[in-house]
Amino acid sequence: MMSMDSGSCRVLRRFALVLLSAVCLTAACRQPASFEQMIPQEDVAFAKQLVATLREREYETIEAVLDPEVTAAQAQRPMLESMASLFPPGEAIDVRVIGAQVTQFNQQRTVVLVLEYRFPGKKWVVANVMLQQAGGRQLVRGFQATPASDSQAVLNRFTLAGKGPAHYLMLVVTAVVPLVTVGTFLLVLYSPIQQRKWLWAVMVLFGVGQISFNWTTGEFAFQALAVQVLGGAYMQAGPFAPVVLITSIPAAAMVFLLGRRSLIARQAGAARTTDAV
Repeated sequence: MMSMDSGSCRVLRRFALVLLSAVCLTAACRQPASFEQMIPQEDVAFAKQLVATLREREYETIEAVLDPEVTAAQAQRPMLESMASLFPPGEAIDVRVIGAQVTQFNQQRTVVLVLEYRFPGKKWVVANVMLQQAGGRQLVRGFQATPASDSQAVLNRFTLAGKGPAHYLMLVVTAVVPLVTVGTFLLVLYSPIQQRKWLWAVMVLFGVGQISFNWTTGEFAFQALAVQVLGGAYMQAGPFAPVVLITSIPAAAMVFLLGRRSLIARQAGAARTTDAV
């Protein structure tokens, strides 16, 4: 059988070490930067003041800063009254920014903030505020409040308690697919093949398609046109956000594993023919 020379073996080993280290650091565990570092405090102060105004039932003040398009499409006063009733009386024990997103398009800036309010008696309210700044004026594009049974950090924590078969299945698949991918990658490197070895080595590291699973809600999401390094990962948008397991189909790895023997035999036969000539 054909085998790699020592120089090629050393190069492939170094390539494997560098590539796998980079992949593990960047793809296997994806954590976005802290939203607290990218959100201007003036936006946070504006959102908190908006909620305070709602709790004081100053609806006209809120309606004055609502986007006219939103106001025209919805009956705002009943909605504001309903939201105000969700907040318990008294001061909040704690107020935290648990989610944030900033987008800039041309001269228009949009900020989405999620605030968590904790009140005495183990009562929680989550407020979502969408702010849009254009032409030197800041308007409220969206405003919503939702009661919660506990802190989002507790509700969205990663735990096996109370989970069903789908959770365990996705957990196993998300863990096994990267192991199969890495194992196949190493098998490619040490297989006695020469033709397209580098191409196979790169291809088997990627999975096709993407299946996302929300660990908190148990909801699935599918994306056909996607490529996933190592074929599995987990993502959490922040300490208060749910964990999302992500996996894909290791198609190239499966093709190589199923056709490895024939590939080795075909290349060995071609090599014998060449030697005979």
